[in-house]
Amino acid sequence: MSKRTAKRWAQIGPPIKQKEDPFGKNIKRTPVDLKGTIQNPLEEKYDYKTIQHTVEDKHHGRSFVDLAVEYLGLTPGKARFLILKGEITVTGSAHARFVDQDPKCVLHSGDVIERVARFAKPVKTLEEAVQRIRASILYEDERILIINKKHGMPVHDGSKNAEFHLEQLLEELDLKEKPRLVHRLDKDTTGCLMIAKTKEAAQELSLKFQDPTVPITRKYFGVLVPPLDSTRYPVGSKHEWVSGLTTVIVDGREKQRVVPWHDDYARQDGEIKKAVTKVEILQSNKKMTVVALEPVTGRKHQLRVQCIKHTGSFLLGDQKYASGYTKVILHNYRPKADAPLFLHLSQLQIRDWYGKDKHLIVNAPLNDFWRKLIMSVGMNTSVVHHFKQNPYCHDDPK
Repeated sequence: MSKRTAKRWAQIGPPIKQKEDPFGKNIKRTPVDLKGTIQNPLEEKYDYKTIQHTVEDKHHGRSFVDLAVEYLGLTPGKARFLILKGEITVTGSAHARFVDQDPKCVLHSGDVIERVARFAKPVKTLEEAVQRIRASILYEDERILIINKKHGMPVHDGSKNAEFHLEQLLEELDLKEKPRLVHRLDKDTTGCLMIAKTKEAAQELSLKFQDPTVPITRKYFGVLVPPLDSTRYPVGSKHEWVSGLTTVIVDGREKQRVVPWHDDYARQDGEIKKAVTKVEILQSNKKMTVVALEPVTGRKHQLRVQCIKHTGSFLLGDQKYASGYTKVILHNYRPKADAPLFLHLSQLQIRDWYGKDKHLIVNAPLNDFWRKLIMSVGMNTSVVHHFKQNPYCHDDPK
């Protein structure tokens, strides 16, 4: 069918399509009714929106999957999957009646590609936000509370784009005392976040953070782009980064800068602070490298700036110190506007929490966007099990 004929049929298509097919041979698949699917009550609630794009003249004769990628901003694998599920369909023209809804089928000018997309509802009330905090609790006892922090949630007040902040929500949990944060995560960093439920617990944890003999161990997952040099950083190798950090003002914004560390700095006024991080290379390919990061010290933005300084690569999604994403990643993975930082505090260990040699270990499972990214670039998903992923894995002697 020529472009001119396709246009003409597209104009008369809708009334023809409304008629009943007397032969019952309409092979068009019925789209999946997403609203009828059973959802976990702890999952986020969703809104549904129909997205339509009409095939232009210049795209006449291209395949269904290619145009789904072009118009809907999906990766080829994701587009193919949704077409086979029936969540992306062809409608809107007479030609669409005879299209076999297959990723390889050819579409004509005037056809309409339609998708029923699912969007997470924004949190509109304080009660909804508090309910999500309760659902994210990984561990709780009479002294502390550990949650799996989501990306986009600021810990303190002051973020321009966030309606609620974590300190505000914690005060709504009806605890006996005002909860106290004993460490912090950046707004876009995810994973274990520890809160003291009493003043005494906050003081005890602060001492543990400062005491190297009874440490609180934090183990992160991070994704570095571009991928690291395999000769210098082979998979399975372990490294230790030691450097100094100092605060500078760049374009009116406060940032951290990495400088060489000298022991003489420790005896000076403290403008340069020592930063130490243990690193293990978990998995790597031509697109990115997955690493395990264990900060021995807890400096602001320590992991983000040390990755750039020591490897030349940056944490995926870091838009403060780098460009956020590379073209190679964007070809396979299309982030949303509020793209997360791929830095996740996966495991938190407090030594001697229950007594001598009785430790508390809490694990925060990776979010779905991690699994989607790892699969989209062809990596082995077993990397997500490097740390125990059971969120209730704690060494409780009771």
